[in-house]
Amino acid sequence: MASCFEKNYAPVAENYLDDRDLKRVRREFRDLDCLDQITEYLEGTDGEPAVGIPSEKKGWYKPRAGHEYWPAYLSLLRDPDRVNFPDDAVKSIDRATSRILNHIYEPSTGGKSKSYGLVVGHVQSGKTANFTGLIAKAADSGFDLFVVLSGMYNDLRQQTQMRLDRELTGRSKDHKGGCHVDEEGYSRKWNQVTNDSMDEGDIHQSGANTDPELLRSDSPSLVVTKKQVDALEAAITWALGLSSEERSKINLMLIDDEADLASINTEANDKKGREANAINKKLREFLHLFDRRAYVGYTATPFANVFVNPHGDGVQTKDPRIVGDGGPQNMDTLFPRDFIVALPKPKEYIGFHEMFPREDEGLTIDPRRQVKEDEAKKIRGYLDDPFGPTTRELGPACIEALRDHFITHALRILRKKKKEDEGYRDFSHTMLVHSSISIDNHKPLVTRIESNLQQWKGAFRKWKGRPDRKKIVEEFKKFYKKKYLDLDAVDDDGNKTRMWFHKNHRGKEIPPPSWEEVFNEIQWIFKNKKPVVLNVSSDEKVGQDLDYHLHPKGRNVIAVGGLRLSRGLTLEGLTVSYFLRQAKEMKYDTVMQQGRWFGFRPGYSDLIRVYTTSSLLEKLTKIGRVEYELRESIGRYEDTGKTPYDFGVKVLKLGDMVPTEQKKMPNVDRTKANIDESIVPAWGEFSFDEPELLRSNLKSVADLLNKLGRAKSPKGSKNSHLWSCDDPETVLEFLRSLKHSSTRPPHFGEDFFAYVDRRLKAGKEELSNWSIALISLQSGNGEMAKPLSDYGCDLKVIKPRRGRLPDTDTLGYFADSSNFILDLGGEMKDYHGSNGKYSLSKMWEKRESSNPFVAIYIFDREYKPRGTKTQMFHSKEEQDDPVDVVAVSVALPKAEMTPEENENEKEYWYNRFLPRDPEEGASSEEE
Repeated sequence: MASCFEKNYAPVAENYLDDRDLKRVRREFRDLDCLDQITEYLEGTDGEPAVGIPSEKKGWYKPRAGHEYWPAYLSLLRDPDRVNFPDDAVKSIDRATSRILNHIYEPSTGGKSKSYGLVVGHVQSGKTANFTGLIAKAADSGFDLFVVLSGMYNDLRQQTQMRLDRELTGRSKDHKGGCHVDEEGYSRKWNQVTNDSMDEGDIHQSGANTDPELLRSDSPSLVVTKKQVDALEAAITWALGLSSEERSKINLMLIDDEADLASINTEANDKKGREANAINKKLREFLHLFDRRAYVGYTATPFANVFVNPHGDGVQTKDPRIVGDGGPQNMDTLFPRDFIVALPKPKEYIGFHEMFPREDEGLTIDPRRQVKEDEAKKIRGYLDDPFGPTTRELGPACIEALRDHFITHALRILRKKKKEDEGYRDFSHTMLVHSSISIDNHKPLVTRIESNLQQWKGAFRKWKGRPDRKKIVEEFKKFYKKKYLDLDAVDDDGNKTRMWFHKNHRGKEIPPPSWEEVFNEIQWIFKNKKPVVLNVSSDEKVGQDLDYHLHPKGRNVIAVGGLRLSRGLTLEGLTVSYFLRQAKEMKYDTVMQQGRWFGFRPGYSDLIRVYTTSSLLEKLTKIGRVEYELRESIGRYEDTGKTPYDFGVKVLKLGDMVPTEQKKMPNVDRTKANIDESIVPAWGEFSFDEPELLRSNLKSVADLLNKLGRAKSPKGSKNSHLWSCDDPETVLEFLRSLKHSSTRPPHFGEDFFAYVDRRLKAGKEELSNWSIALISLQSGNGEMAKPLSDYGCDLKVIKPRRGRLPDTDTLGYFADSSNFILDLGGEMKDYHGSNGKYSLSKMWEKRESSNPFVAIYIFDREYKPRGTKTQMFHSKEEQDDPVDVVAVSVALPKAEMTPEENENEKEYWYNRFLPRDPEEGASSEEE
């Protein structure tokens, strides 16, 4: 019965039943075995769930009678003659959007309300469909103003505007035969501020409707704009057309598509002061105008977003139009403090796991094709030279990729034809060529590809009696037979290349077409589709537009470009990619976003080809692991009841790659599960304002040193004291006893102790004999003192000195790495590297795996650096009762790990303003 109900009644019932009706359904059908399935369907909770922080809970949102935007969008998605989404995909969108909306404040409540969150999708996975559904539900529920930030370029903004006009507002009619909602069915038609004009439709351009009266109407308003200063300033000016009292009653929802691009404050750590880059500041000023606001970022690469300072970065707005006579006002950062939701991977989605699996097992066909490094170097080196010779020279892999482009287009046509699809040739087919971000590299590539295509066009249209043209066709034929027809074929690099068999609509298997069939379709493509090579450059003077919407029967495109092809822009029917872009510093987010080949490829997923170098392929495969672990960590903490504000999402570190741009990571530290050959910590925050805590740490040091007994005087540091301890637990007990403020992460966290425990249990005598040193200065103005005398230890030292960094709770990098040779013997010159200076690597070479080193510093409470007002204790309360500060660092030697152990030991990036574990509690300190 459940399936019958779902098919015939649920589409209506879901949209118009309220809570009383649902209760009646449960009462009337309480004896049915399928009751749970029916009620889950009605409540929109039966789709594949998203995971997120905090956990999903019953919220305020429910579909109700009188709602119109969500029912219209839902009908569009389900309609077999329009979008025709798979039913499970529709349910997933329904459930995820309800969950997101329930994390946001209820618009019918009064007073000031704000919500900041992040939705993590997959690259090219339907994030637009999700936020369209979210906007529809929010508009039904009482949100008034929707602003969608859509990329940096006009074509992406236009692409998003056109889609929302078709699928949400109903303002435009789709070129593919009625694939749109009908605005005439709405009782409250949308106010359209921006439009789909490429050059005049944005909010700061002449075609926009920026009448403030729109915001006073009962209908919702939609703005689709770029992340540019002029556009955001225009949005601010438009909103200021209302009084502050009027704005206080408006419920704003701002959707930040690709939220890690351009929105992040890249000047948060600028030495000039607490400032923001222009786009980030204008975006926050616009949000600041509205007392009732919801910021929802969408991205597949959330690394920069989870690294934002959650407590505030000190950035203020001083714009008198915004603050009036009240003076500067602090603005919230864009940290997703209220929720992070990770959308499920749709069933038919092709992502990292499918394209770049860590193991080849289960691959029916391998989409990966190798480009030799010398070819990649040559292609990247092409530069625009108007006086250079005309040539069609390209590398062999590039030529193969171009052949694949035309053969796969022909195969897609033949598959549709054999499935008896109407208009079987009416679709777009695209190839991506991405070799460099250099604009000068694109034009010579376009010229060479066009020259080859012109030659191929002549060969396929008239080849008889022309040996040169016949040779081209024969090469295509040979390539097709080897790569597509030979079911056991492998290429020169050992990659499997066989095709899948496909089935028609009657379920009959379709064998691969003959060469003659493929030849005829390629001939037709050259004659009728007129393949184009487009320079999709970010330089508007030379860049060409894809303009799929102007070609209702589709087009054959080879898109050559760099930055503009790296984010958001959809390449319709993308099948073959030739990807060579390489950077000095490889970033997770950049590499992931450049993967335009991810997404949905219904009926031709086996035809996807990605041509790239072995080094890039290795990095792509590794980054798939990062994506997996990030989602796993979100899911793992879902049931803790914590919010993103309570702990930091960790990001796996891989080799020399980084999560995002360095200027987006001022708040980031690394934590190691595998922390051999490292000093932990070398830097840390201290509780200067908690004297009892500082005294407790002094007592812990005294207790340890008394337990260790008589010390030696190390060579080269006669005032320091050195011990050896063959009982690791004695040292670990001391490290655990060190106190830290509840608002700061401990210097020795669970990762540290877990690592030590693993090495002790490895049975290799690792970390079995510890060296401990109480560090003293050797000379200077300092006097010998007994800093531990109040705690029963009379050892004398000249206390080390460090100045507290201005406006912080840190002494900087307090560990002196030269101290870590005190127990090793020899002269300082024995530890010099090739440059004649002290080298840590020399120290690691000489240190046995059994022998970690503990350096204990007691920093002088009264020290003040010369020529500065900075001192150890800032506030009057601190100065009235100063206490020496204990700092401890441990040098962990190289571990003798098996390959399996190395694989299991991981290093992570994390937001240092947040605890690394939900149980640690949130920090409220702002640095």
